[in-house]
Amino acid sequence: MDFCCDPWGFPQVILPGNRAVGLWPLLKVQYEHYLGCPGVGEAGEQHYAQLVAVSPRRSWRTPDFQRWEELALTGVIPEDLVGYCTHTGGGARLLTAREWREFDQLVTGQTADPSILARLMALPRLHPAAAHLLRAFADREPEFPIRRLAGLERGILEWVRHSTGPGTGLYGRPREGLLQKPIILNPQIHEPMSPFGTDRRRAFGIRIIRAVSG
Repeated sequence: MDFCCDPWGFPQVILPGNRAVGLWPLLKVQYEHYLGCPGVGEAGEQHYAQLVAVSPRRSWRTPDFQRWEELALTGVIPEDLVGYCTHTGGGARLLTAREWREFDQLVTGQTADPSILARLMALPRLHPAAAHLLRAFADREPEFPIRRLAGLERGILEWVRHSTGPGTGLYGRPREGLLQKPIILNPQIHEPMSPFGTDRRRAFGIRIIRAVSG
């Protein structure tokens, strides 16, 4: 398994075909860097304030990995990320359902042992927040499933585009208690879940994929 950093300094997993997907769902701290980009301005800040009102922010310095929605940018809808993806470059975009399953399959059964963590910590331009989160997760236990580190279990629901045809849905294995009603959703078997209602929800986040040079 190979890794790289996105332009903001956060780790990504490289998939076949020179594609890189975020190790984590998009974090609030990542989005805050985008807010400082030229042209984003007050409108971006106001929009972010609306998202934080739906899903209050937890500092990356005191993470709680049992509550990914506090670290991740949630309360979003796919259209919210157009500007962020443009500034990220590399054709950054929402994953398709097929790509989400591919990423999930790649990391399933893989263990984040000390050698994997050392490779992640050695990534060029790794952001201090990302380094702190990696160390904090490693302090919990010496070895753990990469799928857990990636927030693919006990996490949130993530927007994806349908692999064939238009429209978006949600994949993920949300932590117990995040949703008002439990759901039965196995991303490796089921199609993406259709959103219920039009409200912004603290359970709904997003993961980004982009092209990288070979």
